[in-house]
Amino acid sequence: MDLVFREAGTGDVVWRSPFQDSEPEPVVGALRPIESLVSDTTVFLPLAAGGHRKPTALDGLTGEEKWKYDGTYQPDGPDGPVASVPGGFIFPTQGGTVCLAAYDGAERWHDEADSSQGVGITDRYVMLRRTKQERLFQRWTTVRILDSGNAREFWTGQFDSNAVSGPASDGDGLIVVLDNGGTLWALRP
Repeated sequence: MDLVFREAGTGDVVWRSPFQDSEPEPVVGALRPIESLVSDTTVFLPLAAGGHRKPTALDGLTGEEKWKYDGTYQPDGPDGPVASVPGGFIFPTQGGTVCLAAYDGAERWHDEADSSQGVGITDRYVMLRRTKQERLFQRWTTVRILDSGNAREFWTGQFDSNAVSGPASDGDGLIVVLDNGGTLWALRP
């Protein structure tokens, strides 16, 4: 399967790159939005395909390779493999969640907790979820909300539930999260 960039007015192919070596698996529900692979003018190809043996970033306008990610990578992370944030990409690795700069692939930050079970994104915040279980029926979810650019911790807390929605933001710092008990949490710095 190829990713193809076409001229909007004529439909002519500007560039083409291998995107996935195998046929895609049947998906139940919605596919992850393609915009999760684009930040600024950089397109991130997370899967090995064609000549790309490692996750590779391309210039979205020319199709030229900008950089490759050499670290350990989990393409089948629980909440999807990649999320774009302003100026970067966030994705799970075997050593935690990492954020790389879109322009050159430099590491912006790295959350080394390897038990991250989900990543949620808003316009400028990242929510990392971890669910723990004690005894047979007791489960809780720890949530950390970080600034996507510098990983400064915005909020941390625990929910007495095993599921928490992704975050929603009003753009002015208010973040809303819903737990599976039906409680709507409004968080402000």
